[in-house]
Amino acid sequence: MAKSNPKAANEIGTLQPTHTDIGVQFLLAEFNSIRSFKEQSVSIGDKRVDVFLTLSSALIAGLGLFSQSKITPQTFLIIAFCGSFGLLAIGLVTLYQVIDRDILIVDYVHSINRIRGYFAEHAPHIQPYLLMPASVEFPKYNWKSSNRRIPMVINGFSFGALFVFSGLLIRSTMTPDFISIALFITAFLFMYGLQEIYAGRIFKQAEINARESRSVSMFEAHERFRES
Repeated sequence: MAKSNPKAANEIGTLQPTHTDIGVQFLLAEFNSIRSFKEQSVSIGDKRVDVFLTLSSALIAGLGLFSQSKITPQTFLIIAFCGSFGLLAIGLVTLYQVIDRDILIVDYVHSINRIRGYFAEHAPHIQPYLLMPASVEFPKYNWKSSNRRIPMVINGFSFGALFVFSGLLIRSTMTPDFISIALFITAFLFMYGLQEIYAGRIFKQAEINARESRSVSMFEAHERFRES
């Protein structure tokens, strides 16, 4: 009858993964998944802004062609007014989606930082090599996003154009005067500031929700963004 070898049994036992090893492997897999979701969200948001820029360029080009055609000035102004109104509506929807995207990206980064914080806590010697703070509060939700500025600026132009075209329609002329220019600038600044206030309130509420829970549902937020 063969005798058991306690030494060999101990060696086999040491080869089995511990709970810590399993946890580390899971966190690494989770880290890669969240990073992939974040990059996918950035790509989707960029494409939406690109589509909005394409529509804006197409509208300007179309108005340029109409201005060279034989349509009456009044018809051209009606078309320009309707085009500006439609572009503004699309722009506001795009801005909402971009803000939602920005919040989602920050949620992903916060989750990534939670995982980075775990490794920084259990391996303090790696902390000097970390590029960004391993904090669940970094970055803030109101981080500067160039994609968010693009629809805000275009929406400001569209809103200002509505006042200019309506004024030209009322006066039955194609030449804007000083009042039309002043109205355009005022309307642009008003719309831009209004969007800044709206975005600020949304980001502030996101900060409050994050502090209260510190457990953001990534799956629900990601699915909501994909469906919007």
